[in-house]
Amino acid sequence: NYDPCGLADQILETTLKAIHGQRGAIFFARDSDDGLLGCPVCGHVHLIEDGMLRQARPGEIQISRTVAQRVLEGGESVLFQDTATDGELNEAASVLSLNLRSIICVPLRGKSRIHGILYIDTDRTEHQYSHDDMLLSTAAGNSAGLAIENAQLHQQILESQRVEQEIEYAWIIQQGFLVRDWPEDAPGFEVYGETRPAKTVGGDFYDFIQPAPNLAGILIGDVSGKGVPAALTMAQLLAEFRLNGRQMHSPAEVFAALNDDLVVRSQRGMFCTLCYVLVDLETGKLRCANAGHLQPIRIGASGAELFGEPSGPPAGIVEKVPWQDTHSRLKPGDTVLLYTDGVIEVRAPSGQRHGRGMRGFEEYGVEALSAMAARYYGCPPQELVTAVNADVRRFCAPALPHDDCTLIALRYLGEP
Repeated sequence: NYDPCGLADQILETTLKAIHGQRGAIFFARDSDDGLLGCPVCGHVHLIEDGMLRQARPGEIQISRTVAQRVLEGGESVLFQDTATDGELNEAASVLSLNLRSIICVPLRGKSRIHGILYIDTDRTEHQYSHDDMLLSTAAGNSAGLAIENAQLHQQILESQRVEQEIEYAWIIQQGFLVRDWPEDAPGFEVYGETRPAKTVGGDFYDFIQPAPNLAGILIGDVSGKGVPAALTMAQLLAEFRLNGRQMHSPAEVFAALNDDLVVRSQRGMFCTLCYVLVDLETGKLRCANAGHLQPIRIGASGAELFGEPSGPPAGIVEKVPWQDTHSRLKPGDTVLLYTDGVIEVRAPSGQRHGRGMRGFEEYGVEALSAMAARYYGCPPQELVTAVNADVRRFCAPALPHDDCTLIALRYLGEP
C-alpha cells in the first residue's frame, strides 16, 4: 500500500484489535523540533476510538504531549501501565485532564529516520496495557515506519517520472517549432543556430526569417519558467513572430505586436526577453531591437564588439512599450551572433579558469564569448556555433551547463 492515509488506517485497525486498545492515533513528524503533524497527504491525524475510525486536525486530539515528545526525541518505545502510580506522569496536566490510566507510545521508525509516532491510551481503570502489548505495538511501528518510507519513495519516483515526462513533452514542443533546415547557398548570407537543452527544458528559442528577397533576420528569445508552460509560450511567440515578421520590417514594431498578445494571453508572471536583428542584404544596413535580452555580438575583421543595447523591458510585462530600432552597418564577411544567458552563465570551479566569481564558481562570461567568436571571423556560422558550444562545455567540465545554451549566427556575404 503506497497511500499514507490507507497505511495509517490499516496500522491502527490491526494494532488496536490485537491489543484490545481503546484509543489510538498516528502522528507524523519531519523532525523532533516540528512537533506532531497530520498525514502528509490529507493533513489530518488518523484516529481510532472504541473501534471507530475517523480523522481530526492535529490540534483537536488531546494526548499526553510529554509522552509523545519523549518518544520523538529519544526514539524508544515507552509503556506506562498505570499512570496513577507512575511518579513521572501522575501530575502531568494532560494525563490528569484526560483521566488517562495506561499509555503506549512507539516510534514509526524507518531506515533513515523516525517518521512519527503510534500513540495508544485508555481512560478505563480496569484496562492496563502490558509489556507484550508494547512489544507488539513496537513491531507494528517499525513495520509502519518502513512502509511509510517506501510510500514516500514511491511518491518521489512518481514525481520524478512526471517531471521527466514533462521535460520530454516540452522538448517535443520546442523542437517542433525550431528551425532545422537551414538555407544552403543562399545569396548574400549564411545562417545557423541550435539550442542544447539542460536537464530541465527551458524557454530558449531562435528563428530565422526572410520577409523579402533582400532582407534576412534572426531572432532569439528566452521565456521565463521551465517545462511545458514555457514551451507553449515559446510556440505561441514563434507563430506570431513568423506572421508579424513577414508584414513588418521594423524589429521594434514586431516586438510591439508580440507584446500586446503576450500580455493578454500569457500566464501571470510569464515574460520573454527578445532580440531581433534584420539585415538588408543589398546594403549591409542592420536594424536591431532588444527587449531586455543580452546584447548581440558583431564579429568583424578588427574583432568582436557588443551592440544593440536593450531599449525596453522584456515582452509580456506591460502594455505599449516604445521599443526602438538601433541602426548599424555590416561589412561583407561580418557575422552577428545572438545567444542566451545559459551560454555566458555556465560555471566552472574556481581556479580552473579565470572569470567573474560567483559563490565559489566562475562564469564563462561575455568577454570569453566575444574572444572566442573573434577567432572565428570569416568562418561559416555553423562552425562558429559548434566551436562556442565546445568551448563552453570544456569550461564547465566535468559538469554540464545548468541552463539551456542557445546560439544563432548570421554571416553577411555582401550584395547578392
